[in-house]
Amino acid sequence: METRIIAPVAAVLVLYVVVCLADRKNPGLVLILRFKNQEEAVEGFLRKVAGFVRFTGLRVEMVVFVDHSRDLTEAIVGRLAEELGFLVSSPDVHCPAGPRTRFLDARPLSGRQLARLSLRALLAA
Repeated sequence: METRIIAPVAAVLVLYVVVCLADRKNPGLVLILRFKNQEEAVEGFLRKVAGFVRFTGLRVEMVVFVDHSRDLTEAIVGRLAEELGFLVSSPDVHCPAGPRTRFLDARPLSGRQLARLSLRALLAA
């Protein structure tokens, strides 16, 4: 009877190890977002991205730049960075792009355009 219980548990354990090792080879995506003077839309958009990533199970590292905003965009992004777990960087820092990097310059976009933006297309592999 004990053999019948141990065999399925061992099979699940082996499958778990294989999946974890395969997952380590996939570093995920880096999503670089740039905002400026978008206090009315930035919080909703960042929460939308974080929710989409959680729902789909994608591995995404978000890096957010705020370009010398004259409104509360920078304060909002700073507050959300800790809550949602993304990095905030200076707009003067150069981020090298690679094959797993996605970039969205949201500065010219309105709040309505950000709300309608397809995250599936933005994060497509």
